[in-house]
Amino acid sequence: MLSLIVLFVGMYWEAAMDKIASPHHYKISIWKSLADYFDRKGMTHLGNNFWDGEVAWRNKWKNRNPEEGERFWGSSHIFVTVCDGWHVVKMLWMIHIFLAIVLYKPITPYFGLDMLLFFAAFAVGHHISFLYLQNQTWKKDIRKLFRNYFDGARSSGAIVSKDLSKPEEDESSE
Repeated sequence: MLSLIVLFVGMYWEAAMDKIASPHHYKISIWKSLADYFDRKGMTHLGNNFWDGEVAWRNKWKNRNPEEGERFWGSSHIFVTVCDGWHVVKMLWMIHIFLAIVLYKPITPYFGLDMLLFFAAFAVGHHISFLYLQNQTWKKDIRKLFRNYFDGARSSGAIVSKDLSKPEEDESSE
């Protein structure tokens, strides 16, 4: 079960890779806000030059020019992880994947059912992280997620919350 939780939490980083890699999604993400913050503080090496996938790939090259060769030995292969934000979050994602593998213990007696549970954790974790947690409007988006969930439950006739301090009236006494 611990490996399932590790995978679910790790989906935050997998979704971050998708946000950073897509120019449209990057511009409305928390990663853009973080980059802008570092730029404003004068730490441009951690700003948009580091997080924006359209320009950050150049960090591994001397003077940000691929024709001049590697910025330092291994910067285009073995040490690429430290050159841009996408590779940093990929490393965090891989740590979660490897940890989930190491911690794996069967949850059910059926391996196929376990894999189905892991797929569900993967899909739900990515969905929540990508659509709700990594947008600049994440606080409003989270409220919207739960409001939609509870509104859907009410429309289906489910009891979402119940005031337990009031006794229920017996309909048969009428």
